Parts: sequence; structure tokens; C-alpha cells
Amino acid sequence: LSQSLKQGTAVAHQAAEDVHFVRNFIRGQIDRDVYARMVVCLYHVYEALEVALDEHAPRCFPSLHFPTQLRRVPALAEDLDFWVRGGENAVVNEITPATQDYVDRIRHIARTDPVLLLAHSYTRYLGDLSGGKILARVAKRALQLDTDGLAFYEFPQVPSLKLFKDEYRRALDDSELRLTPAQRQHLVSEANVAFLLNMRIFEELDV
Repeated sequence: LSQSLKQGTAVAHQAAEDVHFVRNFIRGQIDRDVYARMVVCLYHVYEALEVALDEHAPRCFPSLHFPTQLRRVPALAEDLDFWVRGGENAVVNEITPATQDYVDRIRHIARTDPVLLLAHSYTRYLGDLSGGKILARVAKRALQLDTDGLAFYEFPQVPSLKLFKDEYRRALDDSELRLTPAQRQHLVSEANVAFLLNMRIFEELDV
């Protein structure tokens, strides 16, 4: 399954990296207001995803549920405190159209086919683990930060990002998942949906 997901999402993955917002971010061309808006968007997405994963992952794919190591909502809440004045600002409650679409998609598959939540877990968390350190360095320099405001990129419960990603991929390939060929294909398709939904958020932030 790990190779099916990697190969089956390669085009979408490259397209996501080529979005103007992402390219500008990597170049350090991002300001504080846009970054704060991104944190708000991510908070809503991860809140929906982690509520759904806590409910369904222990039954549908327990070997790929790592709440202690991966949970992002507390880190994003910490970042909101920094970026949005204590996290109480009305801005936090504003959900952009693209973010709402992402949240709606997560809630829909949680109701109808919760195994597909694995596609969103794979897309978001492995992306965070793979590119987070680079983006954190870029953001720290571009936004002139010390240590606050970047908790999202920190995984204190993951001592080795590489070893953890290897463990995650092994779990994807483990026979304990007991997925049918159709379910595997649906997961690849849903992972492409996840990339598309992420791209739409990035495009919305690119103003």
C-alpha cells in the first residue's frame, strides 16, 4: 500500500509543491498575516481530522493510529495563542470556503467510509514529518521569530522522523490492515482528493 500511495499520488504531490503560495513560502516570501491565516485553516482541518481519527481509527486501522506522536491540534492551538491574540479572536472562528470543503469532506467520509480517513492521515502527517523542519526554518527566518509561533512543526514525541516514517510505511504494508483491492484503490483516490483540498487552501491563501 505504501508504494501504491506514493506512486498513485506522485502527480498530485508535485502539483501541490508547485502551487504559487508554496513556492513563495519556501523562498521565504510570506508575511505574518498570511501565516496566521494558514494556522487558522490548519487548525480547523486538524480538529476535524483528529476527532474523526480518534473515533474510527482504533477500529478501522489501529496499527496506523499514532495520536501521542502525531496529534497536531494542541500545537496549533498553541500557535493560535501566539498569532491570534490568545486564540479568542473572531478570526479563529472564520472558516474559509476551501477549509470548509476540507472539513466537510473529512466529516463525510467519517460517516460513510471511515477507512478513507487513512488517506488524509497519510497525506497530512507524512507531509508534516517530511517537510516540516524545512518550513519551520524558512518561517523562523522570514517572520523573524525566536521559538514561539512554530509549535505545529515540532514533534517532541518522535525522536527520529526518519525511523518513524519508516515504521508508518511498514504499517501501511502490514497484512493486518486486511484491505481489499478495491479499498486500496479507493485510498489512493482519496489521497489525491486530500492533495487537491490542500492545494485549494494554499491557492486561497495566495492573495
